[in-house]
Amino acid sequence: MNSKRLLYTASYVTTQLTPEEQRKIESEPGGGYAKAHTLRSLDLGPRELDRLGPVLNAAGNTHREEHERLFAVARRLAVAERPMPTFELASALAPFSYAALDAFVELSATVKDPSEARSSWP
Repeated sequence: MNSKRLLYTASYVTTQLTPEEQRKIESEPGGGYAKAHTLRSLDLGPRELDRLGPVLNAAGNTHREEHERLFAVARRLAVAERPMPTFELASALAPFSYAALDAFVELSATVKDPSEARSSWP
């Protein structure tokens, strides 16, 4: 009797990607859960979102289309009555590029007011 055995192996060596390969990987959909946790960590409330809207529409925004869609997801996330499940948020964010999400995070930091920081303490 002939049998075929498969031996799976793993390597602890990190893969070295060229900048072009890295951009290609980052432009493909994926990483939804990491992106979801990033957006949740921003903890954007209605006030911050009201200030963020005009900033996203400013001239020179290279990710304007993706930012409009990210803004809509952030608005939906800010609704306290119906929290968005993480798996749903992850699937909504997977198609966004990492570059657009990074730029969104940077822009959202400009509208945060440290004196209005929300806390979970009573």
